[in-house]
Amino acid sequence: MRTFFTSLFSVAALALPAWVAADEPSLFDRLDKNKDGFITADEVDDDKKRLFERMLRTGDKDKDGKLNREEFTAASKPQPGGDPAGPDRPQFGPEGRPDPKELIKRLDKNGDGKLSREE
Repeated sequence: MRTFFTSLFSVAALALPAWVAADEPSLFDRLDKNKDGFITADEVDDDKKRLFERMLRTGDKDKDGKLNREEFTAASKPQPGGDPAGPDRPQFGPEGRPDPKELIKRLDKNGDGKLSREE
């Protein structure tokens, strides 16, 4: 009898995460506050506006200024060959720090290999 209950509990414990996840709304559904099937700028919190604008540039295929589920999913994936930091930001090395040579190169406006106070 004890083995039966142990097995039953094990099966229930394995099924629980799938059941809970099925009831949890997706990120798209949580962001689509008015439930119209699109995420628009007025539904995005101020601290996420820049990210939303970047997602529009990369994912808004029909250029209507909003993201449907498919556009949102595509924009959420890393872009092949793209620089996730962006063209105006330094590349990060394996330790999570900017590459010093790249950083100096970007800051060195006159190209002399040195950083002056003005630069």
